[in-house]
Amino acid sequence: MPKKLKIAFIQQLCGEMMGVMHLSSVLKARGHETILFVEGMERNLVKSVLDYAPDIIGFHTFTGQHIWALNRIRALKQATGALVVVGGPHATYMPDIIKRPGIDAVIRGEADYIMADFCDAVSARDDYYHIPGAWVKKPNGEIIENPRAKYVQNLDELPFPDRELPYRYKTLRTRGNKTFIGKRGCAYPCTFCHNHLAMRYYDDSGNWVRKMSPERLIDEMIYVRDSFPPLRILSLENDDDILNVPQWAEKLFTLYGEKIGLPYYIMTRPDKINENMVRLLKDTGCVGVSISVETANERLRNEVLKKKYSTESFVLAMELLNRYRISTKVFNTVGIPGETLEDAFETLRLNISVKPTWARCSIMQPYPPSDLYVQCLKDGLFVDGFDVDRFDPFYLTSSVLNIPDIDRMVNLQKFFSLVVRFPFLYAPVKRLIEAKPNALFNAVGMMSYGIFGALFERLTLGEFIKFSWSSLSMMRRGE
Repeated sequence: MPKKLKIAFIQQLCGEMMGVMHLSSVLKARGHETILFVEGMERNLVKSVLDYAPDIIGFHTFTGQHIWALNRIRALKQATGALVVVGGPHATYMPDIIKRPGIDAVIRGEADYIMADFCDAVSARDDYYHIPGAWVKKPNGEIIENPRAKYVQNLDELPFPDRELPYRYKTLRTRGNKTFIGKRGCAYPCTFCHNHLAMRYYDDSGNWVRKMSPERLIDEMIYVRDSFPPLRILSLENDDDILNVPQWAEKLFTLYGEKIGLPYYIMTRPDKINENMVRLLKDTGCVGVSISVETANERLRNEVLKKKYSTESFVLAMELLNRYRISTKVFNTVGIPGETLEDAFETLRLNISVKPTWARCSIMQPYPPSDLYVQCLKDGLFVDGFDVDRFDPFYLTSSVLNIPDIDRMVNLQKFFSLVVRFPFLYAPVKRLIEAKPNALFNAVGMMSYGIFGALFERLTLGEFIKFSWSSLSMMRRGE
């Protein structure tokens, strides 16, 4: 009888990583054992993993954070000798990471069944070098590049995400905000996001945008509410716009109001918001909506970023949400190729005019091999000596682009949320950003990010303190 494996997932972020939780539930259904190690929650990560004695160690990677992963892979490989498997967006679109020391396999794309098939083959001492969707390195260094695997078409067939995986940590288990994902795939071609790459990777192999039935998603919510208290607020996150299919959304939120009735958040596009939908959201317990504007400049938004909606639709959406007293988080970005400092200030003024709860602002990171990355490379916009390992893992600190006024825009990002909430700071901040980027500005930016994020997500004081401490621990160990 094949030996069932022990799989250890290693995580830097102190939060619910839903992809890893889905992998764990499928692996457990196949009879394997899984555990999660969050670095900031362990006194000694290597010792903890070594004591567990895993057969396989898994890392979910995204660009910037991949440097942290590579450092931990070297240490854990040397200490345990376990097979190391890497997945996530960075591994999917930059699969040559398998050439780095210590990595035995890369899982490309949605890994629910690819990872399970790989582990089953290892368990059975079978040929695990030819699993569709995986690139595998042989002991002699030869790399087997297998064709892509099919992704899951019917999301209802998947087991519930493994909540026991992260909830072994009290900080995560006792947090009242919990995440649910009812859709996968996104049909929008935003040039800086991984979804346009995913559509190309899978080509025409099926219906890329998929959704669970409303009944299946409600069943999962009931299970979590009853099995993993406390559940105070639900965050409904998706790859694409949750309101994109109005009939599905209306059925989901109607059922939600009848069977759950707890406060919840959603993320959507401004051009999908209308008064009937906002009224339904309000009546069924929606307390927060996240939408993006990115920039007030429509040419940048629609031609460079390909967001494909108007400023007018954004303003109208914000007016509706404010009228119904639903909190709002607005995604903004500075440092976009072709953006001027005045464009960035125009975006700031637009946010001041619509009064969001949290005007979240990031620094543009054109991750490879996105269309925006390719264009920046073609136009010679990256800083001297740039390579992929130069990306910052937090996307809130610095830019890898050498464009006019980038230092001023980086500084503006640090004060963006504060100025939107307190417009009297506009004039002094306009003078402050003339300074060189510095640690004090970084601290202001991180503090405002945490405080406004906690206000929008309605964290308790205890949750905010625990989350802040774990985040600081993660940043201290980010190398």
